[in-house]
Amino acid sequence: MEAPEGTLVKHLEFALAQHGVTTHGEGSSAELSPGWVGQAPAGGLELGPAYAFGAATLVTPAPHPGFTTSIFQTFTWFEEVTVTE
Repeated sequence: MEAPEGTLVKHLEFALAQHGVTTHGEGSSAELSPGWVGQAPAGGLELGPAYAFGAATLVTPAPHPGFTTSIFQTFTWFEEVTVTE
């Protein structure tokens, strides 16, 4: 599902966990891309599989001229990722 045009990631925090090591990072909207970008200190992580979990707040400007309120959404996620750098 695509987010409505103009939707921005206003707040995003995530953590990576691997073999008992956890590191924390913050992200933001990716310019010229429909996703997000973020970085976290390596903090003892190794190359290979890890788990990522996080929370984000998205804001979409009022969808029609008659609307005065933007749309706010929050969500959380958890997924297996690969540490590559």
